[in-house]
Amino acid sequence: MSAQAIIALVTVAVVLAAIYALAHQGIAGTQDLALRTERLLMRIVPPTGTGDIGEPTWLGLTIRRLAHVAEYAVLGLACAVATAMLFGAGPRSSLLALVGCLAASVADEAHKAFVPGRHFDAADLRLDAIGYLPAIAAVTALAALC
Repeated sequence: MSAQAIIALVTVAVVLAAIYALAHQGIAGTQDLALRTERLLMRIVPPTGTGDIGEPTWLGLTIRRLAHVAEYAVLGLACAVATAMLFGAGPRSSLLALVGCLAASVADEAHKAFVPGRHFDAADLRLDAIGYLPAIAAVTALAALC
């Protein structure tokens, strides 16, 4: 196995560990992180609307919803690169990356069911896919061009 493939696998493991750590926070931890991230994002990109309870939204998504898209986009990139390095670029590696991301998404939501104040949310599975599907497609397309 090449050094680049090992680095790619370690990157996948680090991203998965970060997702686990974020999911394992209790409700107070997630509220605090969401508020701090929301304040930072509002300085960079003005909100495009407001949600049901007056919270800022970007393209109709609250900061918590955007976080799912962002973290799974990073996971999708990492998985797609790692599988392409291990198995060669192509449909097989893209499918493996897709299955890996889907499994991580379902495991993440199942894990939340055991964290006080958190719960399994099927809507989050869709948001995760909005993150990882384009990321995997982008790596697949770039690999086809190279």
